[in-house]
Amino acid sequence: LYRKGFKKNFFGRIKFGKNKGKDKEKKIFGKKSNLVNPKNKAELSLSIRGEKQNSSLVCLKLKNFEDIKKEAESTEEIFNKIINLVEENKAYTYENHDNLFFILAPAITRTFKNEMKAIGIAQKIEEILEKHNKLFKQKIDFGISISCGEIIVKKEKNVLKFMSFGNFMADAKKISRISKGEIYLSKKFREKIISRVKTEKLEKAGVDVYTIKEIKKGRTEHKKFLEQFIKRLEEKKPDDKKKD
Repeated sequence: LYRKGFKKNFFGRIKFGKNKGKDKEKKIFGKKSNLVNPKNKAELSLSIRGEKQNSSLVCLKLKNFEDIKKEAESTEEIFNKIINLVEENKAYTYENHDNLFFILAPAITRTFKNEMKAIGIAQKIEEILEKHNKLFKQKIDFGISISCGEIIVKKEKNVLKFMSFGNFMADAKKISRISKGEIYLSKKFREKIISRVKTEKLEKAGVDVYTIKEIKKGRTEHKKFLEQFIKRLEEKKPDDKKKD
């Protein structure tokens, strides 16, 4: 009797331990490591050989990142919309914790004039997030910056390896952190678009930033970009209703 009872208790404990391990495994492997899963993915590299290129960069700062991660299912659609917008314009996405960087590199876009495209992307991201915050309980607290700087890029399969110089990335993060749902331009980027965009200088947290006041007339690239994007959204609406 003693031996039977001992065996029963012993095997009972082993079984319990295995179930507990399985539950832990499910939680660990079920957790999503990244907020977005872009096709055009960028990765930071410490050593790449190549020519320096002056690239435009849109930085989206997610200030309530941890809350967004917890409710990833409710925000998945909105981030997919942003990534689709970015990839339609040949930009690559680099995710760094609570920052999403959208890189417009001449080697990929085949043009050195990516500034107006960067502004168009930033304005549509702002519009998408503001609309989301009006309609949904789970708000997205964000900041947006646009900057430019020198990088070296190298494409390997579907991944864009890049290396930045100076304070390019750090400045983009700093400016987006200051922003409270607005689009702020860096001084260097503002100098690139001064002939096409009317801006206003602001001092925020001891940093000089610029806001967009007006896209000057006679420049059709920006207007065309917005019109085409809105048209694509309108075309998708009937399909969305069918799904609902």
